[in-house]
Amino acid sequence: MIEINSIHSYVPKNFISKNELQKKLGKNKFKKIYNYTGFKKLHVLKKKQNRETFFLNAIENFFKISKIKIKKIDAVIFSSHSRKNEMPIFASKVQSNFNLRNNIIAYDLPGSCSGFTNGLIHSYAFINSGITQNVLLICADAHSINLDKNLLPVVGDGLSCILIKRKKSNTVFDYGVDGLNNEMLRIESETKKLKMDGMQVFEFAAKRVPETYNNILKKTKIKIDYYCFHQPNKTIHDHIIKKLNIDFNKVIRTFEYGNTSSPSIPISICENFPNKKIFNKTFLFCGFGAGLSWSTVVSKLNNTFISKVYKI
Repeated sequence: MIEINSIHSYVPKNFISKNELQKKLGKNKFKKIYNYTGFKKLHVLKKKQNRETFFLNAIENFFKISKIKIKKIDAVIFSSHSRKNEMPIFASKVQSNFNLRNNIIAYDLPGSCSGFTNGLIHSYAFINSGITQNVLLICADAHSINLDKNLLPVVGDGLSCILIKRKKSNTVFDYGVDGLNNEMLRIESETKKLKMDGMQVFEFAAKRVPETYNNILKKTKIKIDYYCFHQPNKTIHDHIIKKLNIDFNKVIRTFEYGNTSSPSIPISICENFPNKKIFNKTFLFCGFGAGLSWSTVVSKLNNTFISKVYKI
């Protein structure tokens, strides 16, 4: 009952090149890390750059380019773990800064690596129930500002705006959470730094992604045209694809920008279909990570506009 009407994605102009990382980490360490992550460069905010300013500039660009009627928006979901405050919510800032209606649903949805797929599930719930006719889902993370040292060559920043509308089409989803070992991927309350146990995250992904993938295949017999998984790094991503025996030619991915968390899936789509419309293609999206949570959504993209990845 939903249609992804359009996807627009943004990353910072500023980036850390392979040469810069090599200087910071040393040649041998860099080579080892690069072979594992596959990230060619990392688009990150400048040290003194404000992430809320980046987010608002990207959203302003989206409204300008998409030319959507702002007053027609029924709901705003801001899916991010990079919020400056617990209160006030950032979605309310979007409402006020861009003069959206007051009688809309607006809330923040912390989700990081599952942010896009969780956001689709929430959007489906609102639209399918008849509460709203559309949802503006904003997936954004900028973790590069506060990083544990070992994550320096991994994390990138970005934002995607996804406009979702009511449409008669099959949407199937699967989801779950395993909070037992959720400390392996966390933002510390004292330092605000992102910390991760890479090996444990690998084991989590290798176990839970095949489970959710197999669950969703049992729920639908729709032919999948494309697959797009969250990309924490190339090693984890490619291991999962091989384990699931998926044809790599049908997998949408990019390692141009680093692990951007919440917008990683829509950024991949924009990188692979820049400034194009997708007609009548069924996608399987799978997000997994913080929580530890996972969610998988199968949805058709039809007459869906995909922007290029804008660098702002």
